[in-house]
Amino acid sequence: MPLGGDGANRADADIISGVGFSTAVLLLALAHAGVGLAAARSATTFRAAAVRALAVAGGSTVLITLVWRSQTAWFDLFALAHVAYLGLVVTVPAMAAVALLARQRTPLPHLRARSVGIVLIIGLLPAAVGVYATHLEPRWLRTDRHTIRLSGAGVDAAPALRIAVMADVQNTQIDDHELAALRRVNDVKPDLLLVAGDLWAQGLTRDERPKFQAYVRSMVAAATTVVIVEGDSDNSRSLLALAEGTGAVVLVDETLDIEVNGRQVRIAGLSLRERPAIGAQRTAIDQLQAASPDAITILLSHRPDAIYDLTEPVDLVVAGHTHGGQFALPLVGPRFTLSSVPRHVAAGGLHEVDGQAIYVSTGIGMERSHAPQLRFGARPSIGVIDVIAASGAES
Repeated sequence: MPLGGDGANRADADIISGVGFSTAVLLLALAHAGVGLAAARSATTFRAAAVRALAVAGGSTVLITLVWRSQTAWFDLFALAHVAYLGLVVTVPAMAAVALLARQRTPLPHLRARSVGIVLIIGLLPAAVGVYATHLEPRWLRTDRHTIRLSGAGVDAAPALRIAVMADVQNTQIDDHELAALRRVNDVKPDLLLVAGDLWAQGLTRDERPKFQAYVRSMVAAATTVVIVEGDSDNSRSLLALAEGTGAVVLVDETLDIEVNGRQVRIAGLSLRERPAIGAQRTAIDQLQAASPDAITILLSHRPDAIYDLTEPVDLVVAGHTHGGQFALPLVGPRFTLSSVPRHVAAGGLHEVDGQAIYVSTGIGMERSHAPQLRFGARPSIGVIDVIAASGAES
């Protein structure tokens, strides 16, 4: 029977405040490898040993996962993905490594020389993927540059507006990676910095709050105007308190009018109410769409699905949330985006959906908590968008 009420909360707290979920799953992945190897020792051929080891290790993983899930209230799809990921990149390589070490000490009849290459492939390839996806790509930051030419804009026209986009910082602290992203923003000298939600992850502790507030102040120092909306892991109330006195603007279902290089810009920032947009959210969208034809109009939302709430086109929709899928296969793209926009759009970058321009950031951080902390085929990024606009008479 699942634990309920206070019992479930205590069980969750024990796991997170004890060894931590990621560490617990890692230790279990290694234990499953030991179980698999023990089962393979009595096999007389390489094929039988490999099948037995993988089957027993896999069965052990499934059994423990089912028991764990039945006893906790929070064991969701992200947690299942975490178990599966570490099973692939830790359990399988660990079994291969131990088998090869054992062969060096005592030649095994079921692991002859011709089988060593197969073991190396089985072991090294997942291990290499794990090292890359967990430790390298999540910090391999890139600058994603695009240009939008509004109707009537000349080919040689200077940018009327430079926009930088940050999304999904989604960390519990500010470290070198987050500071590197901000340095990239500072280098491009944007007129406008749009922060598309999920500034932090898993709540903001009292010790970390001043550091995040300093981070927002640094954003304001890097851009003339900074606009922030809430995401799934932060919320408007906490953002408003954090941004107080920094000069950043937090939009909660409202619009902001600014002037950049003599050009009017209207931005609508949305909260995370469920579609269809109603109340203040609907009003903000309507006000954005009713802006002067000369104004540059931008819809800022954490989730890209907000594009479907527009009844008239605007110049640009900016969103985050998808992390570029966080795991994307070559030539196939992301498998899960948690968004209803087309997968190639959710994968990140500048696209059009039904004629409406939309930029989806791949984000700076990654999903944390119970989820596998990895990126594969979806590098973190900051976005830079130069808007080339026609003069007032031409538009």
